[in-house]
Amino acid sequence: MVLQKYDIGLMLLHVITACIRPGNLPLLHDSFLQAAENKTVDLRWHISMESRGNREPKHPDVSYSKFPTTTYLGDLDNSPINRPLQSITDGWICWVDDDNLMHPEFISGILEHCDEPQILVYHQQLTKRPALFNPLIRYVDNGSCRPGRIDTGQFCIHSRLLEGIRWNGSHPQPDGLFVQAVHNRYPTKVKTVNQVLAYYNQLA
Repeated sequence: MVLQKYDIGLMLLHVITACIRPGNLPLLHDSFLQAAENKTVDLRWHISMESRGNREPKHPDVSYSKFPTTTYLGDLDNSPINRPLQSITDGWICWVDDDNLMHPEFISGILEHCDEPQILVYHQQLTKRPALFNPLIRYVDNGSCRPGRIDTGQFCIHSRLLEGIRWNGSHPQPDGLFVQAVHNRYPTKVKTVNQVLAYYNQLA
């Protein structure tokens, strides 16, 4: 199911969401909308519906979406995230799960770093409400591209660097394994951005 409303001449950003909580999707959408407001970005949303138990996935209603939105059903090579990766041929890709929210300053920040294909790694805020003195932040650096050191919502990668690299859904930490594979292929392309991409488990 595809909704097409493409903008031409803007920075192309694909957001991939693996979804088992379709009720959260409008809240994710609103966080993207806030981050993209008045920005020179063409945001396209890819929603991969995961099967859960004996229930077959269904296409969610995304008629409210202000962005070109594509929905996918089921796993590919043990991961639903691989389905949109088959169809994306250009632009930047980030991953925001269905229990996270995009940080409102993320898109402003990536516009400062999109001049060439890179692996951009970001910090992650563990709660939307800051603690008394400091927000709870999961920090990363250029050495964080490996399992156990980075989460799904902490990297944004140009699609040109992903040829042949896919998520391994049978691995206990597929996000770290995925970004490690990209890092191993392009070790000089990693750049740490001193910024937060997403609020972790905000909707869990």
